[in-house]
Formats: sequence, C-alpha cells, structure tokens
Amino acid sequence: MTIAEMKQRKTELGLTSQMIADQSGVPLGTVQKIFSGATKAPRKLTLDALAKVLGPSFSEIIPKSSTLEGNATPGVVREGPFVYGTSPHNQLFTVSDYYSVPDNRRVELIDGIFYDMAAPSYLHQLILGSLFRLFSDCIEQHDMPCEVFMTPCDVRLDQNDYTMLQPDLLVICGKHDYLKLKYLEGAPDLTVEILSPSTRSKDMILKLY
Repeated sequence: MTIAEMKQRKTELGLTSQMIADQSGVPLGTVQKIFSGATKAPRKLTLDALAKVLGPSFSEIIPKSSTLEGNATPGVVREGPFVYGTSPHNQLFTVSDYYSVPDNRRVELIDGIFYDMAAPSYLHQLILGSLFRLFSDCIEQHDMPCEVFMTPCDVRLDQNDYTMLQPDLLVICGKHDYLKLKYLEGAPDLTVEILSPSTRSKDMILKLY
C-alpha cells in the first residue's frame, strides 16, 4: 500500500493514530510523522507493519461500537474532538487546541499537527543541565541582559496559530515581564536542541527550526 492509500484507509475505518500505533507496534510519533508528511521516506519495515494493520482484515478487530461523547456508531471508532480540543478531523489544530491538551500529555504543535513527545533520557537531561549551567554562568559573568530557560517553555515560532514548540534550551535577551509571559512570540535569541535518535534526521530538524 502507498502512504496515500493508507491515509484513505485510515479515514474509511475511522482509526486514530494511537489505535494504529497500538496494533502495528510502530511508535505513535512515527505514525503521526508518516501520515502528516513530516517523514518523507519511511523504512520499508515500518510501512509493511502499517499496511498489515490497514489491510482489509483489520476491520474485523474494530470494536462494534464507540462510546466517545456518548455516540455509538456500529463498526466505527472515532477520536473525539475533546482529546485535543474542538477541531474536527481533516482540519489543522491551533494554539487554542494546544492549550486544551490534558496536562499529563506533552506535545508540540507543528504546522497544525500534534506530535507526542516521549520523556527525555537521563543522558539527555545531564547534557541539558550542563548546558544550562554553562549559559547561566556566561550570562552572569558578562552581565548580559539575558535569561536562559529549559524545556518545557512554549515558543510560538512562526507567530501563527498552527505552531507551538518546546525547545530544549533557549536564551531570551531584553526586557520581558516573565511573570505574565505565557509563551514567546517568534524565535528566541538562541535555541539549543539536543538530538536524539528520533530527531537526528536533517529533514526533521529543518521542519522544526
């Protein structure tokens, strides 16, 4: 199956990305990136796993009814809009939807698509802590009018309603009322992203920044 055929099949069956990830064993973030187009050349093994789930036989394991929002539809399971906000299927999510995501889920919003973020590794956090101390010491030693922040801090990078990122580390210079600052508009003065296996590809880095 092509990716386009998989997208069509996903819509026909009313499946969510989470359901496909659960049945295929493919990580949720990978499923989201493939269907959003962020991943341009998925591995064949990944596509084969998705094709098995989205083939004709998968309809046999779909529950016969859905209780989302109290509406039962025979043979169809749909992701209710309350999961991420009020945007219906086939529409881009917005910053308002981003702030409707439950507190126990960490996501980024990129071009109207949500991407779940896994907990960082201990090595990732060690590197982040070291960088934070280095930047903080530099700012203090040179008496710079800047502040350094660690994730999670929201950045509306494109200054539109369809992107909200959480860089690993950012430096903001100038005067800001941090007591009232909910998110940063536009690019920080400096951004640092610690790469992991899932964010190491050049295409994904360009997509983010």
